[in-house]
Amino acid sequence: MIQCFEEIGMNIGLALMRKQAEEMLREAGERSKMFLQRILAVREEEKKKLSANLHDELGTMAVALNADLSVIQSDLEKKNYKNVVKNIRKTKIILKKEIAIFRKIVEELRPPNLDVIGLAGVLKEKFSKRAEESGLDISFKIGNRDNILGDEIATAVYRVTQEAFTNIVKHAKARKVDVSLHYWRTQLKYTICDDGCGFDVNHVLKNSKVFKLGIQGMRERIEALGGTFIIESVMKKGTSILITIPVSRGEGGGGLKNEHNSYYS
Repeated sequence: MIQCFEEIGMNIGLALMRKQAEEMLREAGERSKMFLQRILAVREEEKKKLSANLHDELGTMAVALNADLSVIQSDLEKKNYKNVVKNIRKTKIILKKEIAIFRKIVEELRPPNLDVIGLAGVLKEKFSKRAEESGLDISFKIGNRDNILGDEIATAVYRVTQEAFTNIVKHAKARKVDVSLHYWRTQLKYTICDDGCGFDVNHVLKNSKVFKLGIQGMRERIEALGGTFIIESVMKKGTSILITIPVSRGEGGGGLKNEHNSYYS
């Protein structure tokens, strides 16, 4: 009789364990599905933004060039060569400006020299330009590295940097930004801290669609690589972003050195 009860108890226990395992698998599947849907939504939003930028810039350029070429054709037919030369010069100026804009759009997606000088080098260049354009005092601390990071990690960190600095310049009213990029044997640690006005993170995530998409986009880029993304902000004191991403031993490592680039000021 006792043995019978033991067997019944064991069967009930196994059934409960099986049910728990099935429930955990179902929840994990649902979380994975939701995570994938969020990533796809962010990517679609980025595609729409890129499409709009290209449409606006290329559309404007096409209209302007078409008008200038029509004038040039008319002047050629009238043998008004002085005006032809004048309008060709004007057209060249328009083309030069549009090529610069197009290069900027391409660079925002992924800088071409990322494969050549690596993430640290690209960030140095970006911070130098950003400081020049905005007047921000940018301090950049960087750890040594053995090799250039993998493409996915480097691109993700670069795109997060873009989003973070866009928000800092547009909304934070910051004067100083401290950035650090540290490589460890199995982990990359990246932080961006500003001394701006700060904001209520929870309130923004609930009430601002634009900010919410931006923060979610940054978080999901990093989480897709198995990393963690933390954003903290205190009103009137500033905002901090902390990113950690696991890396293989071939992607980073070595000792650390601090480099304060005062020339960014």
